[in-house]
Amino acid sequence: MSDNHERLAREARLVRVYGAYVSVLMALSVLTLIFLAVPEPVALNGLSASAFFLCIIFAALYQYFSVRFLVNLGTRYDLMPIVKRSQLLQGWSNRPVYFYVCSMLSFLFGWASVLWSRL
Repeated sequence: MSDNHERLAREARLVRVYGAYVSVLMALSVLTLIFLAVPEPVALNGLSASAFFLCIIFAALYQYFSVRFLVNLGTRYDLMPIVKRSQLLQGWSNRPVYFYVCSMLSFLFGWASVLWSRL
């Protein structure tokens, strides 16, 4: 196995681990919105609801851009054929970690808002 294959495999493992964590955050955000809004809609304030919605959106964007990151990395290492993509989103596909961090922060902010409203 060449050095480029090992690098791509290492990045794919990292993306898989981060993607699993982001999927858990997304599922927890959806469940939190459901369990807080269904029994008593007043319990969910606008700030925490928007934070959980942002967490879901950022998690989905991370999953999308992490796949694009792996495709870009594979073409850079000459392991995959060149795929023509939109240049508008090219910069974001090389930095999916921003969406990962934003999803974590919005999830934590949502829970902090829920806990603050309960006090």
